[in-house]
Amino acid sequence: MRRKFQRSEASTAVLAREAGVNPKTVAKWRRRNGAAELAKGPKRPVSSVLSADDEALIVAFRKLSKLPLDACWTRLRPMIPSLSRSGLHRCLKRWRISRVPAGLRPKPSAIDFENESGHFDLEPYRFATPGGERYLLMATGLQRKVVFAKWAATLDAGFVATFVDAFARWAPLPIQSIMAPASVFFAPTADPDMAAKVAGKPSVFVSECRRRRIAPLPRPTQNCAPERIVVGWSDVVAAQRQARLQTRSPRRG
Repeated sequence: MRRKFQRSEASTAVLAREAGVNPKTVAKWRRRNGAAELAKGPKRPVSSVLSADDEALIVAFRKLSKLPLDACWTRLRPMIPSLSRSGLHRCLKRWRISRVPAGLRPKPSAIDFENESGHFDLEPYRFATPGGERYLLMATGLQRKVVFAKWAATLDAGFVATFVDAFARWAPLPIQSIMAPASVFFAPTADPDMAAKVAGKPSVFVSECRRRRIAPLPRPTQNCAPERIVVGWSDVVAAQRQARLQTRSPRRG
């Protein structure tokens, strides 16, 4: 019927009388190019509760942990008190990561939901925003049960020192070690006076960890740049494929 309205050369009044509908309905479908219903709701859904930083943290943690919805919710609530289970689900759907691909789902025995050690991973991420790129530092326990994150405009030594201090004060259990990539270990110092003082000394990250009796551990990795988060699971799949190619033993000739 809608296609007939669009192809017919008869007047709107004649078509409306033949179909038994309002002439406004005929005029509406004549203005459109297709016969499909338009999507309901806002064209660009935006959360009224979560900020852009909150959503970025949710996306980064989901891609890192690949945990189910309820597990992500319980771990992110200390950092985002206003986060509800339904709000988390809508956020994951907006970013097209509500369903974890079968090849990326962790085995149930690989994650212990009861115990958490004092060893943490520190991951830097960068997000493209209308005001420029911003950096997110996120510390997670080995069992992904504890999550702590902070934002900054630049990934420098001052931000790393502030992060370690805030994380040590916030952590609900004693921190034994923090494993970080080279981009955090050797974060540049923006202040020239501070750079002169720390010249020839251990990095700011190492000094801050040792001052709090935390073991700083370097992560053996070839890519030292902060990971850039993109929409969907394509970046995670590509990273895992690249890791498998690097660890695959060469063929014997």
